[in-house]
Amino acid sequence: MYENVLANKQYWERFLEQLKIDYGTPRFKAEVVFDTLLLPEIVVELVSKALGKENCEDFKFVVKEYPILSHRVDIDKDNKRSFCIDYLLSCADKMYLVELKTDKGSVKGEQLEKYRSLAEAGEFSETYGDYMEIVKGNKKRYAQQAQRVEAAQEKFRDEAEIIYIVPDENAFLRKQGVKYISLRAALADMKNYSSLTQTFLQIWQIATTAAASKEGFK
Repeated sequence: MYENVLANKQYWERFLEQLKIDYGTPRFKAEVVFDTLLLPEIVVELVSKALGKENCEDFKFVVKEYPILSHRVDIDKDNKRSFCIDYLLSCADKMYLVELKTDKGSVKGEQLEKYRSLAEAGEFSETYGDYMEIVKGNKKRYAQQAQRVEAAQEKFRDEAEIIYIVPDENAFLRKQGVKYISLRAALADMKNYSSLTQTFLQIWQIATTAAASKEGFK
């Protein structure tokens, strides 16, 4: 199905060149692009290595953009507003709430506090019921995602931990005692990653080269 598309080397070379240009363009939504490039297997590998869980057979990717009703963090108790976790992962003992940031300046304390409130409540498994209520209100929109969430229901745990994927070392997260994965550090250790993850890291490096030469690795 994809053979002809993948064989067009010229297209992919142009894609990488355009990505490099776009990355340095004001208001370019870099997180949207890299979120798509960051395949579930790559998220799992980055997080598992950061946690020392390479051999955890139960370590699984659950879903992207998992919605959380704001009342879970004492916000908007009287309505059904929600915010989303970029990537939800599970292991035998807990859930992992993974957030992707493509710019060091986009790590905000307000968002971190919401995640912390959710994790510290120790009742993450209850968000599954919230999720199914959200799905009832829009079955068509959530059809594909709901299948993946339902398949992982038995893996939901009450305990949860926050992890960020960020471009470089992050003093704010370090001060807050929050675990994070530095993509720059991963680039320096590429040989210890799979070919899929290496490819993602190389694309990241190509895209950020122009910006890095002007203002440091973002």
